[in-house]
Amino acid sequence: MGRGVLGLPPLGFEALARGIKVGIGDKTSFWRDQWLGDHPLMDQFSRLFPFDPDPNAKVVDRNSPEKLLAAFGRVPRSGIPNSQWITLQGNLQEFIFFEVPDRVVWELDESGVFTVSSMRSLIGESTEHLFSSCSDLCPLWHRIAVWWGVPTPTEMTINSLVTWADDVALDAESKKVFDAVIMVAFWTVWSFRNKLFFGTNKPRKDDIFDDIRSVSYFWITNRRKKRFVCSVTLAENTSGGTTDGSEAWGYVEVRPQAHMFWWLYKSPKRFEVPSKPWPTILWLQGGPGGSGVGFGNFGEIGPLDVNLKPRNSIWLEKADLLFVDSPVGTGYSYVEDDNLFVKTDVDAATDVTTLLKAIYSGNATFQNSPLYIFAESYGGKFAVTLGLSVLEAIEKSELKLQLGGHIKKLMALFDYVGVALGDSWISPEDFVLSWGPLLKDVSRIDDVGLNKSNSLALKIQQQLADGQYIAATSSWHDLEQVILDNSNGVDFYNFMLDGQNDPNIATTNTLRRLGKKDYTMILETDEVDLDTVMNGPIRQKLKIIPANVTWGGQKDSVFEAMEGDFMRPRIAEVDELLSKGVNVTVYNGQIDLICATKGTEAWINKLKWDGLSTYLNLGRTPLYCGKDMSTTKAFVKSYKNFAFYWILGAGHFVPLDQPCVSLEMVASIVNSPNVKP
Repeated sequence: MGRGVLGLPPLGFEALARGIKVGIGDKTSFWRDQWLGDHPLMDQFSRLFPFDPDPNAKVVDRNSPEKLLAAFGRVPRSGIPNSQWITLQGNLQEFIFFEVPDRVVWELDESGVFTVSSMRSLIGESTEHLFSSCSDLCPLWHRIAVWWGVPTPTEMTINSLVTWADDVALDAESKKVFDAVIMVAFWTVWSFRNKLFFGTNKPRKDDIFDDIRSVSYFWITNRRKKRFVCSVTLAENTSGGTTDGSEAWGYVEVRPQAHMFWWLYKSPKRFEVPSKPWPTILWLQGGPGGSGVGFGNFGEIGPLDVNLKPRNSIWLEKADLLFVDSPVGTGYSYVEDDNLFVKTDVDAATDVTTLLKAIYSGNATFQNSPLYIFAESYGGKFAVTLGLSVLEAIEKSELKLQLGGHIKKLMALFDYVGVALGDSWISPEDFVLSWGPLLKDVSRIDDVGLNKSNSLALKIQQQLADGQYIAATSSWHDLEQVILDNSNGVDFYNFMLDGQNDPNIATTNTLRRLGKKDYTMILETDEVDLDTVMNGPIRQKLKIIPANVTWGGQKDSVFEAMEGDFMRPRIAEVDELLSKGVNVTVYNGQIDLICATKGTEAWINKLKWDGLSTYLNLGRTPLYCGKDMSTTKAFVKSYKNFAFYWILGAGHFVPLDQPCVSLEMVASIVNSPNVKP
C-alpha cells in the first residue's frame, strides 16, 4: 500500500491519531461523529438522518431504540428508511455503553495518552516525500498544471517543482507569477501539515488548492506595484460546450463579483419554418436556492436523468432548453461577496435579464427563436418578474443585436415572450389557507388539525396584510410543522403519500419542502443523489467550474437573503403580463399540497385581467395522451392569452409524474413545428 501525506496510509489521511472513547455518550455527536462503525451514522443511515428533528443530538439522547423512537415520533413504514431503522436499532442494542463520560484518546499509544515518541513515529517522513512523491498530494500539482494550462514536470522532485516555471511556455511576466504560485503552494502544503497534527480544528485536504489560489492572488496583487492578476484570477475558462455544438454552457458576470451559470441544449429535432420558428424554453427552478441546471435538467426535463441515462420523454423534442442557476449563489452560480446575494424577486429578474443580453448578443441560434419562460414552485415568482424585466428591456431598446445587417431591438428576436407557471408559489396567502381544508377533505387531518392549521393560516394572512413578510415566513415554517404533526408526516409534494415514501425525493441533509431545506431528485430504485452527480461527473464534464465553487454550496445563503420576499405575492405581476399581451399559462398537479390547485384557483380568481369573467364561465376540455383516448390525463381551459392546465395524477413535479401529457402540453404552449417540411 502506498503512503499518504506525512507517511500515513491513504486511509489514514482523514483520520488523525486521536479517537473517541464513548462512555455514556455525553460529548459525542450521534449522527456526525464516527463512533459506531467505520463511518458517521449520518452516512451509514442517510435516509434516516434527515428525519431527526435534532441533527446535532448527542449519543446519550439516542442511545437506545426507545429514545430513537421518541425523537422520531414514529417508525418508518416501508422501503429503505424502514430497513435502515431496523439495522440501526440492532446496532444500538449490540453496542456496550459505560457509565463514564466520553473522552478523547490517543490511538497510537496503548495507554491512550499522547506521547512524544508516538508522535515522532507518525510524522516520520522526508521533505522530498511530502512535497513530491506523497500519493495524497501528487494530484495537487496536476490541478495547478491544469489551472495554468502547462504540463507537469517529467520527473516529480522538489528541484523540478522549484524550477517548474523555467520550463513552461509562458511569457516573462507570467513566469514570475507562476513561480510565485509554486512558492505559495509549498508554503500552503507545509501549513496544512502543521495544522493536521498541531491544530485544534482538523483541516480539509480539499481546501489546499483553494487556499493556494486565494493566497496567491492576495500575495501577488499586494506585493507587485504593477497590477497583474489575469493569470491568477482568470486562468480558468468562463464558457464551454460539446464538440458537435449540441450543448453550450458558461458564466456571465451579471454584476461585479456575481457570476451566473447557464447551460443550453440544442434540440436534435430542431428545424425552421417561416410561420413557426423553433422555440427556446428557459427553465427557472424554485427554492429560492434550487438549481435549474441540476434539479430541472437532470431531475425533470433534460435529456439525461440523475443516473446520466437517457430520459424517455424529454422536452428537447419540442424546443431548445436553456437552464439557468438563478439567483446567483444557486447551483454553480456564485458570488465572491456575501453582500451580493439578491434580496428580492425583482433583483433576481434583473440579473437574469443581464445574462440574456449577454448570451443573446450576436448569437444566431437565439435570434429568431421565441422565448418561453417555464418555472416551477418558487421559480414562478421569478418567472413573472423576469417576464416584465425582459419586456422593459424591449421597450427601452437596451438589447440590440446585429441581425441581417441591421440593428434590431429585442422585440425582433421573439414573436412574443411566453410565461408558463408550474405549481408556482405566486400567492403564499392563498396556498397556506388551502392546506387545512384540502387535507381535511381527503381525510389526512381531522377537525383538531384543521382548526390549528386555519388559526396559523389566518395569522399569516394578517402578517402579510401588515407587510410583515419575515414574520410571515417564520409563521409559515410553524404551519408546516403543524401540518406534519397532525397528518402523520404527509408529503407536501404529493398529499397521497407520506413524506418518507415519496419516490421522487431523497435527501442528503435535511428535508426540504419549498424553502430553506434541501431536496434532491432521485429515481425510485436508485441511491445516487444529485449532489454526487453535480459535484462529480458533471463538474468534470463542464471543466469551467472554479475550484472553490461547489454545486449548491451557497444555496442556504440565497434563501436567507430572500426571506423578506419569500411570502410576498406576485399576482399583480401576472395581471401586468396579461395586460401587455404576454401569453401566460398556469399548470398544476392534482395531488400537490405545497402549491395546491385549490390555492392556485384562489389567486387566479383575484386577477384584475379583463378576460377573467369570460374565462371562469368557460368549460374545460379533457386531454389524453398519445392514442389512448380511454384515460383522462388532464383538463385545459383557455381564453385569449391565458390558459390553465389541471394535470391529473401529478404532484408538485408535473414533468416527472406525468411526462407524456406534460410533453403534449409543452408542444401546445410553445407552438413548435411537429412535421419537417
